[in-house]
Amino acid sequence: MSSVTEHSRMDTPNAVALELIVNGKRRSHQLSDLADTATREELNQQVRRSTSIVKVNLRNLPSWPDEYRPSVLTFLAENENHIQFCFGRRELASSVLLGAILEIPANERQLKLLNAIQAAAIEVAAIQYPNSSEVAANHIAQYLKNLGIKGVRVSQLNASINKSRKHVSSSIRKSTTGDHLPIADIFSDVPVEEDLRIPPGWVVTADGISQIDEPIEIDSPVFIKERHVDKVSEKESVTLAFLRDDAWKFVTVSREIISSNRLIVDTLASIGFPVNSNNAPLVVQYLADFEKTNLRAIRRSRITLQLGWQGDHGHDGFMLGTKHLVSKASQGSITNIQFQGADQGNQQIASAFYSTGSFETWRNVLESVREKPQVMLAVYSSLSAPMLSILGAPNFLMSIAAPTSSGKTVALRVAASVWGNPNEQQHMSVLKTWSSTATWRERVPAVLHNLPFMMDDTKLALKASDVGTTIYQVAQGIGKGRGSVLGIAHQDVWNTVAITSGEQPLTNFTQDGGTRARTLSCWGSPFSNQTPETGRFVRQVDSGVRENFGHAGQRFIQYLLDHQQDIKEWQVRFSNELGKFEAMATPSRNIFAGRMATHFATISTTAWLAHKALQLPWEYRDPIEPLWDMLVEEAGEANRAAEALRYVMDWAWSNQASFFGRTGMTNGQPTLGWAGRWDVNSDIPDLSENESSWECIVFIRARLRALLSDGGFEAEAIIRTWRDSGWLLTDDPKRMTRKVRIGAESNQFNAIAIRRTAIEEVTN
Repeated sequence: MSSVTEHSRMDTPNAVALELIVNGKRRSHQLSDLADTATREELNQQVRRSTSIVKVNLRNLPSWPDEYRPSVLTFLAENENHIQFCFGRRELASSVLLGAILEIPANERQLKLLNAIQAAAIEVAAIQYPNSSEVAANHIAQYLKNLGIKGVRVSQLNASINKSRKHVSSSIRKSTTGDHLPIADIFSDVPVEEDLRIPPGWVVTADGISQIDEPIEIDSPVFIKERHVDKVSEKESVTLAFLRDDAWKFVTVSREIISSNRLIVDTLASIGFPVNSNNAPLVVQYLADFEKTNLRAIRRSRITLQLGWQGDHGHDGFMLGTKHLVSKASQGSITNIQFQGADQGNQQIASAFYSTGSFETWRNVLESVREKPQVMLAVYSSLSAPMLSILGAPNFLMSIAAPTSSGKTVALRVAASVWGNPNEQQHMSVLKTWSSTATWRERVPAVLHNLPFMMDDTKLALKASDVGTTIYQVAQGIGKGRGSVLGIAHQDVWNTVAITSGEQPLTNFTQDGGTRARTLSCWGSPFSNQTPETGRFVRQVDSGVRENFGHAGQRFIQYLLDHQQDIKEWQVRFSNELGKFEAMATPSRNIFAGRMATHFATISTTAWLAHKALQLPWEYRDPIEPLWDMLVEEAGEANRAAEALRYVMDWAWSNQASFFGRTGMTNGQPTLGWAGRWDVNSDIPDLSENESSWECIVFIRARLRALLSDGGFEAEAIIRTWRDSGWLLTDDPKRMTRKVRIGAESNQFNAIAIRRTAIEEVTN
């Protein structure tokens, strides 16, 4: 460097001085001064406060007296991280003192220089590596052999290092406060960054880890290989490398775990990590020191706890299982993201999204079922999950209900094979079953995020109510709010499509009107008639998707990533499809079909895109049209509203005496009070002339709500549905009540008046 060159042109410096260039200025320090601890510490501070790297020229090394050399080497060892070593005009590559000394150019004829290098190297090894002397001896021996020196023995050098320890003992303790040997100098095969170092105060060998001058208590070497930071939550995890059975093993855990004596034992002891209840505090302290020493050197990566779209509007690509997909145009410009599950179960979910067999064979299987509308609806619903956020569409559920052995599970396997392993009998499967806990069913959608949530056979649920709770949560797209130690925990959200099967419609498990309107229910065998020929066909389909899966989903996502410029076109297509389905629902005044139009439009738009992305060889057809009548009929909320009305009228016919005006009762109010008003003649002054003569039945609102709740119905949703269907007489189209006089005292109530025409329509 220029300053070194300038220095070399100056007068010959004092041969027994140490040459330093600090902040561009050359300084010489008498070696005798460095023997004084206070002076050496003051110089330490100057070096560490320097705004630029300090340069030290070792050309006077052969002239350093034996009595002062250990003090000088101790000073250099303490500050090697801040020093650039030179020899004359030549910069030495190594930033490690021992390595720099062994880089000094020499030949076998320069005996004085060689003796000085060997003596200095032995003393540095004694100062810095008292518990790794054999490793240092190997380095020194190799240097001498490379110069052609014969008769070099590692054992003799090692003995010299151990003997030298007594000579430099006063410097050893001080030197241990500096950085120690690079890991790569001890373990040539450990797959970590080359500039990672042993933390001060610790000794690491193949036998284990100990503090300086203490016995080994950690029975195997351990290093922090990598740090991972989740972009969303900012939570950190680390990958640990440890030696077990003569092989390096790796485990990734939350940083919280390696900071806790209890958690590190509970989490890692069972996999062979060298920790137990006795040494846990030492392990935690060592890892903390290791991280502090190497914080900037440890490799840092981005991770995600969720699958699906990454970053704002999917800017950072899509995580499909363990694969990070980005557009072809952005490859190389987007930092790679790794999926890191919060626990092993999360990793298991991600690992199910893989491929085997061939895409072409899978596509042939799909072509064989193209005339099976329920199967195709399941496939297109499966592909719709990542489209929800693009189209701004809400979550929805799709279910196939049919008697046992009707092929409904195979239909789900076809839908699951789009993304990964469809065999629910294997632990790494995209298709799960309802044999799980409520907490598990809440957390899985949070991991899947923009991928479909598929579960087979609702009868395997522990309780029927669990099914209703789960489909409500999936439809809402948000997990339960929970507290944390410091406040409120992060609340999980997702955009997904749930696809399931059972022996009864999914809508039978919930009374919530909004959830039922988000459920597409199919009834009957998805493979038509159950004949021997059909059975053979179903088995062929099943075998085909079990052996060929995981290709279509990746191709579809890659198409979306590579054609982001067409998003506006897709959204326009979605809007047009939405208008089409809303128009189809209008003639029948079926408001429920109108509410489901968004889901129909999502599926049809996805199907249209899938034909392009997957190059499906048959002509595109609307997947909703052949199932329209079934989906609308099974929509659930319309049927539920009618079912509720039948239930209410059954009660009313059995309790006519509870209604004012019925069977001539105008006095003598029942013990529980009037349930409402139900006239048999035309003398009803509160109703218009054309609504008399039993044109309606009136319920006091509180009594009707209690009656509906007792019957297992969601009262407000049902009453709102009746109003939207035109089944109620109201004072205002926006309200659900009508003021009616009930009782002899002329009391007026905001009551629910149900039209007789609606009752007759529903009850025939």
